[in-house]
Amino acid sequence: MYEFSIPSKLISLTKVCINGTKYQVRVDNVLSEEFQVVTGLKQDDALSPLLFNIALEKAVRSIQRDNYGIDIGTNKIGVLGFADDLNIIGDDEESVKQCTTVLINEVKTIGLNVNDNKTKVMKLLPENNQVDNVLIQGHTFEKVRQFTYLGTSISGNNDWSIELNSRIIKAEKVSFSLTKYLKSKLFSRKTKVHLYTAIIRPTLTYGCENHLRPSIRQRPGVLAQKNKQRDPRLDRSTKDNQLCKSIKNKLFGHVMRRSNSDYLKAAAEWKPTGKRPRGRPKKRWIDGIKQDLEKLGISNWEEKVQNREEWRELSVAAKTFEEL
Repeated sequence: MYEFSIPSKLISLTKVCINGTKYQVRVDNVLSEEFQVVTGLKQDDALSPLLFNIALEKAVRSIQRDNYGIDIGTNKIGVLGFADDLNIIGDDEESVKQCTTVLINEVKTIGLNVNDNKTKVMKLLPENNQVDNVLIQGHTFEKVRQFTYLGTSISGNNDWSIELNSRIIKAEKVSFSLTKYLKSKLFSRKTKVHLYTAIIRPTLTYGCENHLRPSIRQRPGVLAQKNKQRDPRLDRSTKDNQLCKSIKNKLFGHVMRRSNSDYLKAAAEWKPTGKRPRGRPKKRWIDGIKQDLEKLGISNWEEKVQNREEWRELSVAAKTFEEL
């Protein structure tokens, strides 16, 4: 906290809230004797997430200070983080190892450890199918071809069909658990539609703004057809394909309205450099958006995207344009 120039008064108040804390454990309605904890943070305490973020931020900045990562526009990105989930990226395996070594050494100074079982290594667009574990600083990390990060399945060959299949299966499970309510005559059509839009559809469309290929984006319609068979009156609420495109266009608007130096906008417009595998070049996320805009007849999207109201109307129009 001193390194981040946080006022000494706030640091003193934080110490008062943490130091001298005593705990008791209840077992079968019997409380144990008091004992004092000198490491870690309080459970269910409002300060704990903030203090953890400050500690982890120190470790993340050490990676950024050493200039690790990949060049995206004018930015260099070496680590992406959400809470305690960190994603270390680099141009090659050796740079990722060096970055991981710095992180391991840095987190040890603040009392944290890297979990070997939860840490995976994945190479994007691998030249061969060889999968070997990676040894770094005495830690053995499994190298995988695909894994789930923040609820989304990511594969080394950029195959989004794995994530789509996972979304459909999860949505089908949720839909099956609500079958008795969707078929029941005791619930009104309005209630059934609300169940669909509040529970089933969000499960199906989670992360759909990241989907790339149109042929894959059409697959959520499979679940829509199944729901129509269960209750035909839900027909107007099952246009998931158009909804995915609308959500994607909204995110595109938010990204393009950011400054040119923003990390998110730079990543969206970034063109990978270096040697690529044989075959047709992979389509970028922004390329799919531009293709959809051409089908909508939007040529001057650079101007329209700066107007929130006008872009919102365009996103709504994408819901009903079936040729996308």
